[in-house]
Amino acid sequence: MLAQILATYGYLSQWVVWLLVDAVGLLLWWNQIQAGGSGALGMFVLMIVKTFNAFYGMYLWSKTTEY
Repeated sequence: MLAQILATYGYLSQWVVWLLVDAVGLLLWWNQIQAGGSGALGMFVLMIVKTFNAFYGMYLWSKTTEY
């Protein structure tokens, strides 16, 4: 929710929050894989893609933002 509010107002720090959310998601789904949860691998791969997307978004946003 915090990341979405920051995104609405155009703050670069939103990407840090999204990266933290993605890192927590990666850890949770990794633990599910270790526990043998069905379907966990697909969600883990999705979280990896979301994390790369957050890094790319932060890169693009920082290039176009005037400080």
